[in-house]
Amino acid sequence: QRRLSLQIVNQDGIDFVTEFIGIREAQSGELPAPEDIGVVLGTSDSLTPSFQCPDGIRLLRARIRSTEAHPNPSLKNQVCEAWTQPVVLPMK
Repeated sequence: QRRLSLQIVNQDGIDFVTEFIGIREAQSGELPAPEDIGVVLGTSDSLTPSFQCPDGIRLLRARIRSTEAHPNPSLKNQVCEAWTQPVVLPMK
């Protein structure tokens, strides 16, 4: 099954947005083109986001961003975020 589903713990006053990010399959024997890497394939503001990955995607992961300020920011206006491990999908 080519679906990535998550469950986010609700925190009062904090909103979450999940981005499903992937790498498109390259031509046989080729590396992916730069524009095919890190493609945002879908977004969700649900606490139970789920994404059905279309054919032609080789790697999929999710980034969950919150509206909570990072407690020890490295960047101006940095918020708390988390990433899933990448899931390598079988080639079609």
